[in-house]
Amino acid sequence: MTALEPILALMAVAGLAALLALLLRAAGLSRTAVLAGLIAGSLAGATVFGRVLPEWHERLFVGGGAERQAVEHLRGRQGADLAALAATGVSDAATLEMKARHADESAAALAAYESARAAHQSPRIIACAVLALALLVSAMPRSRPPIRWSECIFTAMWTLVVVCAVIGLAVVFAFGGSRGAAVALGLCFACAGTIVLRPSRDGDAPDEKVVLVPGELRDHLVNTALVIWFVCFVAAFISLLTADQRSGALAAHPAVRTAPAGIVLGLVLQYLPHLWRHALRMIILPSALTALLLADADLLTAAIIGPLILALIVGGDARWLGLASALRWLGRPWRDGWVATIPLVDVGAIQASLAGVFFLAGALDAPLFACAIFGAVVCDLAQPLRPRLLSMLSEPAEDQSDS
Repeated sequence: MTALEPILALMAVAGLAALLALLLRAAGLSRTAVLAGLIAGSLAGATVFGRVLPEWHERLFVGGGAERQAVEHLRGRQGADLAALAATGVSDAATLEMKARHADESAAALAAYESARAAHQSPRIIACAVLALALLVSAMPRSRPPIRWSECIFTAMWTLVVVCAVIGLAVVFAFGGSRGAAVALGLCFACAGTIVLRPSRDGDAPDEKVVLVPGELRDHLVNTALVIWFVCFVAAFISLLTADQRSGALAAHPAVRTAPAGIVLGLVLQYLPHLWRHALRMIILPSALTALLLADADLLTAAIIGPLILALIVGGDARWLGLASALRWLGRPWRDGWVATIPLVDVGAIQASLAGVFFLAGALDAPLFACAIFGAVVCDLAQPLRPRLLSMLSEPAEDQSDS
C-alpha cells in the first residue's frame, strides 16, 4: 500500500459527503450537511464498507493490517507450543514459564499493532480535530453592546441546566455512562445555534436573515447565545488539552498540534465573504467532518439503539424548552419565547462539531457520539417545520380574535 492511498480515500469520503449535501439541498432540504456526512460516513465506514470489504476498509481507514495478522499468527503459534508442551508431560513450572514468555511476546505484538493503527489514522484524527474546533470558533456570535447581562446569563445558565439534566440523567442511569460523559453530551444538546444570530454587516447578502423579533429581545438572544457558546467552547478546549489523560483518538497527539490551527482557521472563516462563509460553514466542512469522524465507527451495533432513541425523543426540543422557559421566567409570553428561540435550534453543524471535539478527546464514546450526531440530524430536519407548527397553532387564536 502506498502512503497516498489513505489520503485519497479520506478526500473521496469528504468529497462524497459534500456532494450528497448539495444533492439533498437540490432535493428541497434546507439543512443537509450533517445528514449527508452521516450517510457518506456510514457507506464508506465500518457500517457498510467495513462489512462488505473488510480488508479494504482496514487498509484505507483503519491501518495495521500486517501487524494484526502477525498478532493472529503469534497467538496460533503460542497455542500450538502450549499443546506440544502439555503433550510431553512437563512440570507446571515449565508451563507457567512458557505462558509468561508468551505474554511478553503478545504485549509487544499488540503494542506494535496499536502503534501502526495510530500512525495510519493520525492524519484523519488531526484533520477532524482542526475542522471541529474551527467550526466551533467560527460559530462565535458577534454580540452587540450588553443588554442586561444578568438576564442573558440567567437565560443561558437555565438552558444549560435544563438540557444537561435531561440528557445527563439518561446517560448515567439508562446507559451507565460517567458524569463527565453526561456533561459532555448535555453540552452538545444545549449548544445554541449562532450562525443566524450574527448581526448584519455591510456587504452581507440580503438573504442572510437574523432573528425576526423586536430589536431588544434579539440582542438579548445574541448575548445569551454568546454565553452558551463560551461555556461550550471552554469545555471543548479543556477536553482537547486533557485528551492525553483519556483513551480518545487524540490521546497520542498533543493538543498544541490541533488547537492553534483550529482557532486560526475558525477566525478566518468568520471573515470570509458571505457566499464562501456560508458554503464552508453550513455545507462543505460540517458534512466532511461528520463523514470523516464516522469512517471508523459502526452504527449497526446494539449499543447504538438506546442513544438513537434518546436523540429522536430529545432532538432540539430540550434546548427549545430551556430557552423558552427561561424567557418566560423573565416575563416574556410563551408564544414570543417559542418564536424567538426558533433560530437558536438551527444548530446541526455546531452540535456535530462540538460532539466531534468531545469524541476525539475521549469524553464521549462511540454510542454517545452517535447520539449527538443523530440529534443534530433531527434538529436539521425539524428546523423548517417549527415555524409552520407555530403558525398552525396560532391560527385558531387569530381566527377567534378576528371574529
